[in-house]
Amino acid sequence: MEPPDLSGIHVLIVDHDTEHIRRLDTELSRRGAHTRTATSLAAARRALGEEGADIVITELWLRDGPGTELLRSIREEETRVGRRCIVVAVALLTIGHPAVRRAGFDGFFAKAAPIGDLLIATEALISVYAKR
Repeated sequence: MEPPDLSGIHVLIVDHDTEHIRRLDTELSRRGAHTRTATSLAAARRALGEEGADIVITELWLRDGPGTELLRSIREEETRVGRRCIVVAVALLTIGHPAVRRAGFDGFFAKAAPIGDLLIATEALISVYAKR
């Protein structure tokens, strides 16, 4: 199976783990995505305000607040501008998975999962939401 082509897709990666950011950024960029990164909730909000995103991949537990706060901000902005953003949560533990879905995240992945799996699932989410 060929790696997904993410050309033209704007992705914001939010995580306090700079190594995880680097790995995701490298793989997404290699597949054509335009990536931006943030290491905090505040920086993520600034990045979204400046440029927006088609996809946000965010750690659930950021140093300055929970990823659910970022999700809430994104969903409010979607309502205001009428544009859908796919939001995927990542975390070291999978304990909160059902709560993550109820909170409104479009997907959830454990950090220990192979990045290729995250990319394939992200492509699937893009194709689902692109049809709406």
